[in-house]
Amino acid sequence: MASSVGVMLDKNYIAAVKLEGNVKNPTIADFQCEIIPEQKEGEQTDPYTFRAKLLDEFLRKHHLPRLNLYIAISNEYCMLRQFTVPFQSEDQIRKTVRFEAESHIHTALIEDLEIQYKKIAEFKNRSEILIFAIRREALKETIKALKKYQIEPIGIDAPTAAITNHFLNQLETSEDAELWLNIGVEYTTFVIFKDGAIKYIREMKMGVPLPTKFAAFNSEKEQVKAVASAKLSESNIPEPKIVNPQGEIQQLKDIEAKVNPAKVAAKLALEIRRTFIALPTLDVKKIKVIGAGAMLEDVVEKLSKEYNTREVTAFKAPYSYKLKPDIEENVALAEHAIAAALGMALKGFNINNLGIEFRKGEFALKDAFEILKVPLAVAVVLLMLLFLSIFVYVYINKKALDKLEADLYQQMETIFSKDAYYVNGKHIKQMPKPDEKGGYAKAIKDAYVIIENDYFQAINQGSYKGLPKVRSVLDVWKKIFADMTRVGR
Repeated sequence: MASSVGVMLDKNYIAAVKLEGNVKNPTIADFQCEIIPEQKEGEQTDPYTFRAKLLDEFLRKHHLPRLNLYIAISNEYCMLRQFTVPFQSEDQIRKTVRFEAESHIHTALIEDLEIQYKKIAEFKNRSEILIFAIRREALKETIKALKKYQIEPIGIDAPTAAITNHFLNQLETSEDAELWLNIGVEYTTFVIFKDGAIKYIREMKMGVPLPTKFAAFNSEKEQVKAVASAKLSESNIPEPKIVNPQGEIQQLKDIEAKVNPAKVAAKLALEIRRTFIALPTLDVKKIKVIGAGAMLEDVVEKLSKEYNTREVTAFKAPYSYKLKPDIEENVALAEHAIAAALGMALKGFNINNLGIEFRKGEFALKDAFEILKVPLAVAVVLLMLLFLSIFVYVYINKKALDKLEADLYQQMETIFSKDAYYVNGKHIKQMPKPDEKGGYAKAIKDAYVIIENDYFQAINQGSYKGLPKVRSVLDVWKKIFADMTRVGR
């Protein structure tokens, strides 16, 4: 049976979902969540290695496979933007997306980001696109740290993209615009759909933390049941952090205080109103509250009163997925933590509705050396063999030529001896001597010039004594000089 594991590797928690079955009928076979302990003060491990080590222990502890693994990394490294570009061609968008995104991203340098995009609409000579960006250093260091623990995810993504992938898999095509809200552990995601397509996405830093007594599922049944039945308003749940419009964190007075659903609902109502004002052409008829909001009944009730002209519903897990019986009682407690992990697990079944993938996409981060090291090593070896063969060839030819030059020099010395080389009955020249700079080659060439000149002089003067021997030697030398010239001597 096919299976896939999706992981949300956040700075504060790890959540995992294991899917089994097939594309048409996936089953949630298992899910796990654990709070990440704070790194000890003075600990030398960098945060990427620290989380990778915890993920390694997490996967071992819960017997989760690593072969078909997909990971969403913390929102702190990710960015989301939506804007229009002045063309429709995919090729033009692909070539200019980084330039276009630069004017919309002000919290990081564009060259420090890995960017993926999704075109969501077309107008006259324009396109509307979504930009998902991850800090390049975070992506690279995360992959590097995971490799230390033999964790090789097939895909890496931003949490918002993963959650949207999950939403799209549950979406039923409707002519009415729908707003889907996922109140997560730290971030809340807003997605508006119409006619089965994305119209708008945004996220804000507001969430409901995991319960402090969040136990390992399937191990301590009684404790799990107690936690699952507890209301989020009880004191065993840490306070949420809420970000106001100016971006200042408003922390509840006491960390032991109860979570106040009314405040969460009021904050959501304000942000929903702002969203509707920003999108006057989208008449949203339905609001679906997912995640922690679906557990907090007061949130749904508050939003229903605030937007009484719209249908507000709590869309609770397991959504349309099947659940194995032994985990059904716990899924409601964890659903706001597992949404991103679920969206990543779907990719193992080739369900990637956005087409976003930071390890395989157009702008995917790749370790060039890791990819090219094998062909590069082969190329280096071949190049070394080529140079070696050239060296051997030159060396052998040089030895042969050195011997040829020595033999030729001896021949020329014989011709220049007093009994061998005469012009007009006289021994008129001495054989040039080889020096350190030119060696035999220069001496031979100089001697050749002397003999050749004397040969023609003798012909002109009518003196033929010794000419046959000189002529035969010249013919041999011409061939030898031709060989010397060919090898560059």
